[in-house]
Amino acid sequence: MKYLILIFLATAASAAYLPPCYNYEDKVSFSYQACINNNFREAGRELGIFPSYCANFGDTVNYSYLSCINNNFQDASRKLGAYYSSCYNYGDDLDQGFISCVNSNFRNLEWDLRRRR
Repeated sequence: MKYLILIFLATAASAAYLPPCYNYEDKVSFSYQACINNNFREAGRELGIFPSYCANFGDTVNYSYLSCINNNFQDASRKLGAYYSSCYNYGDDLDQGFISCVNSNFRNLEWDLRRRR
C-alpha cells in the first residue's frame, strides 16, 4: 500500500505545472512574456515538441505575439488530440479577455497532460 502511494505521489509530482499568467500593465510586461514562455517550454517537454518562443516588441500588442501563442496551443492540440480556444485581443493594450482565454487554455492543457500519464 505504501508503495502505491509513493508511485502516485511521484507521478503527480512529475506532471507539468502550468501556473496562470497575469499582466499588471497596459503593455505586455516582461514577466507576462516569461510566464507564457515558461509554460509552453514545460508543456513542450512533456509532449516532446519545441514550442516557439513568443516575444512582443514595443508598447502595443503585436499580432505576431498573439499568433505565436495561438500557434503553440494549436501544436499542443494536434499532439494531444485536444481542443484549445483561439484567443483574441482587441485594441493596443493586452485585455483581460485574452489573458483569461490563455489561462483557461493552460489550465486545460495541464489537465490533459496529467490525464495522458
